[in-house]
Amino acid sequence: MKSIGQILLCFLLICGSALAGYAQDEDILTDDLGNFSDAFQERFFEGLKQKGIQNYEKALRALSEALNAAGDDKEQQAVVHFEMAKNHLELQQYEAAESALLQ
Repeated sequence: MKSIGQILLCFLLICGSALAGYAQDEDILTDDLGNFSDAFQERFFEGLKQKGIQNYEKALRALSEALNAAGDDKEQQAVVHFEMAKNHLELQQYEAAESALLQ
């Protein structure tokens, strides 16, 4: 009797979890990162990834590519220069960090 109850309980749990999957909304995912070009985003996030794994030289290369991809957008340039300054500080390149912050 006890095993029949356990089997019934397992069956109800399986059916309930399958029905819960149908309750999910099928909203279209939107990119909430702003209207930036894909080239800028890819290079900028590559720079952040390299910084996260403490590979500061590669991060600076990726960020300089992001700076080129930013074009004339002052906001993007400011963010890239700030991230470059943080990488220069980690490499103890204080003059380069100051120069990046002033730009």
